Amino acid sequence: PGDEYDRTDLSLRADWELTDEHRLSAAIARFEEESESRYRLAPPVNTDQGKLETVQRTRYSLSGDHGFTSGVNAGWSAIHETLNDDTLKYSAVSRFDDRRAESTLSKLSADVGRSLGGRHYLQGGVDFSKETLDQTIDSASELNGRQEREGQEIWFQDTWMPTEKLELVPGVRIQNDSSFGIHTAPKLNARYDLFQTSSLSA
Repeated sequence: PGDEYDRTDLSLRADWELTDEHRLSAAIARFEEESESRYRLAPPVNTDQGKLETVQRTRYSLSGDHGFTSGVNAGWSAIHETLNDDTLKYSAVSRFDDRRAESTLSKLSADVGRSLGGRHYLQGGVDFSKETLDQTIDSASELNGRQEREGQEIWFQDTWMPTEKLELVPGVRIQNDSSFGIHTAPKLNARYDLFQTSSLSA
């Protein structure tokens, strides 16, 4: 009995500074792991078994940060990730539980912000996401076919400094999920500097 692992983790990133106010970044990451576990089932079975697992994850990302003469700052990012996780159990006489899972995640986010009156910094943004999952065992689907889930979010917040020591951050996030429907989540963060920085969230 015992475990054996073989991992590979590679990443590459490139940054471009088009101007002092406009920057782009691109990255790609690849993770692979092959593992084998060997074990013996307890009596009365007393049989040696094992499990092989292969995990492969590839992630692509692209992002940008932009500043404008009007005082508006903007950022955006796009991500696509694929994950394959395959497992297979075996014994001395057979192979079984051949489970194969493939999932994907695509996400696009954007936000803008601007100072207002010296004491306010207004921000807002949107997020769009899509996830898929396909999972089989011994070539039969465990999920009644390929499953998909989509989501959209929009959020706003105001970082307000009514005094030099007090910071208030009210905001709201509205989410629309294809599986769970629409949900609204308000928030209020507060921070007051007395002798040491402290914070209170609600």
